[in-house]
Amino acid sequence: MTRSLFALALLAVTSSAAAVPVNYIFDSISRIELGPSRIYLSGIIKGETTKTDLNWANAANDSGRSVNRCVPIFLTMLEKPGRYVLHLQFDPEPFNPGTLNCGLELKD
Repeated sequence: MTRSLFALALLAVTSSAAAVPVNYIFDSISRIELGPSRIYLSGIIKGETTKTDLNWANAANDSGRSVNRCVPIFLTMLEKPGRYVLHLQFDPEPFNPGTLNCGLELKD
């Protein structure tokens, strides 16, 4: 399943006055690509069995800072599968497209 974050963000912005952040919780990730202006992540969302692919653009005003912060978390997820849950949150506001927050949670 492929999801476009900009389509989700645009839908969220046009369907409500106050845009709500888009959240993803991954049980595992199997692939990450970090380009100069695009990011690609593939993995299994918590509670699902099929792979989800996320593809989004770096925010123009971010200069890759939010993604660079998350690289150690992505690497930990890849190196220790089954140990952590990855939390990702994207800001759908039109002036902050693709702004990324990330975190790890130790599985019980």
